[in-house]
Amino acid sequence: MSLERYANLQPPFPPRLIPKEISLFNYRLVVENGTLFKAYGNSFIIAFFSVGLTLFTSLLGGYAFSKGEFYGKKALFFIVLSTMMVPLESRLIPMYMMFSSWNMANTFLPLILTMPQLGFYS
Repeated sequence: MSLERYANLQPPFPPRLIPKEISLFNYRLVVENGTLFKAYGNSFIIAFFSVGLTLFTSLLGGYAFSKGEFYGKKALFFIVLSTMMVPLESRLIPMYMMFSSWNMANTFLPLILTMPQLGFYS
């Protein structure tokens, strides 16, 4: 358990649900030595911008398909629906190669741009 100081050295036998001595030592180690806050910040940045981009593009696309009258509306709608049916696994390597060729590997931008495509918000 995370509240036991020496849980990794010698786990108690039989295992206990509530430790004898509660210690916040492990949490202090994570905060002082780890990059926990940086990881939370990175996750917040990616989630905030990808949700914002998804919301913006979905609103525009949904309004255009529901209220707009334009040439090729049904064909474009069919293309959009058919791209949603392509499995995620078949898109991962080409997307990685594309972003890598654009020198965007190891940045937040590919994660933000592809989050709606990967289907995490559907």
